[in-house]
Amino acid sequence: MEEFRRMPYETERLILKVLDKSYANLVLDYYIRNAEFLKEWEAVKADDFILYNITRRI
Repeated sequence: MEEFRRMPYETERLILKVLDKSYANLVLDYYIRNAEFLKEWEAVKADDFILYNITRRI
């Protein structure tokens, strides 16, 4: 499993890799900017999900 974490899976249109904590702000920004669009495919989350994850980092 450790080998998988170091090697991203790449195709012509995709780079898939396990992210570390240094990507937290980028991932959070992605979820905030795309929340409405992603709603159709995302699991139902509590209204304070994003706020909870922001404050957990502080």
